[in-house]
Amino acid sequence: MGRVNFLKIISVLATLSVAIIPSMLNAQFSSGVGQGQVESLLFNIFPQSPGPNTDVSVGIQSFIYDLNSSNIKWSVNGEVVKEGVGEKSISFSTGNLGEVYNISVSARTSSGVLFSKQTTIRPAIVDIIWETDGYVPPFYKGKRLYSPESKITVVAITNFIDSNGVAVSRDNAVYNWSNNKDPLVRFSGFGKKSLSVTGSLFENTEKFSLTVNSSDGGFSAKGDIAIPAISPGIVFYENNPLYGILYNSAITGGVNMRGDEMAVLAVPYFFSGTSRNNFGLNFNWLMNGREVRPTEASDQITLRREGGASGRANLSLTVRNKDKILQASTAQISISF
Repeated sequence: MGRVNFLKIISVLATLSVAIIPSMLNAQFSSGVGQGQVESLLFNIFPQSPGPNTDVSVGIQSFIYDLNSSNIKWSVNGEVVKEGVGEKSISFSTGNLGEVYNISVSARTSSGVLFSKQTTIRPAIVDIIWETDGYVPPFYKGKRLYSPESKITVVAITNFIDSNGVAVSRDNAVYNWSNNKDPLVRFSGFGKKSLSVTGSLFENTEKFSLTVNSSDGGFSAKGDIAIPAISPGIVFYENNPLYGILYNSAITGGVNMRGDEMAVLAVPYFFSGTSRNNFGLNFNWLMNGREVRPTEASDQITLRREGGASGRANLSLTVRNKDKILQASTAQISISF
């Protein structure tokens, strides 16, 4: 008799378990997902933060249901664009900034369970610009290039346009920066659209990545930039007593001395500093292999013809930054007199 009662109890418990399971599953796929519950559908969007006029792929996956046997219907801005069994992805191209794409997907399993999910894509752009503290002379038309251990400043310029054509302020956004894959927590946060760091001693290229989200979560964009390191250089110019420094005519290779005296100025390109005279450089001049010391500024040497002599002299210069060991350069020219 006791054995029969035990079997009845087991039977009742098994029946209760079967009755409870469906209610638990239905709770997991309600409009909200509680703690410990699993979403029925997950979106995979590539690229994750699409820009304007970009090919986009949107897919779904489920860890609960078999999507391969489910009838899936896709809609974009209320218009059905694809429907069929196992149709787990769609592709389309975004338009201009300011356009909005409301994507909806619903799936019905072979057993009749229906579930759906929505997402919104707003094309957005973030550009990253950069500059360094490398020195260049006045009227230089090029960019200050990066040499190892220079100070780099990067600035993010977002282009978030809402559906009314109004630009969203880049101050009202959250910026997450990384440098060479290392998160820059101190430089990340609300409104932190720029940062300045000293370049690495060991990296040949400084890589910055950024994810930026508008404060209301409506826009998201990603950007990255790679800044190659170059060796700093030296360029020679004549410092003419009448016309001043002839920046428009660099001395390369060789030069003929006109008259009995010539002042040669060495300009250190892309060494860290804001002027020629305040960033701790050592200048080592050699004339025909022998060290010579300028009588005035260390970056300029004056050559004089003595007693009507003629010939050729080889002038070389090595410049080193005493605080940044990788910032060094050597250059040479020949002077006929």
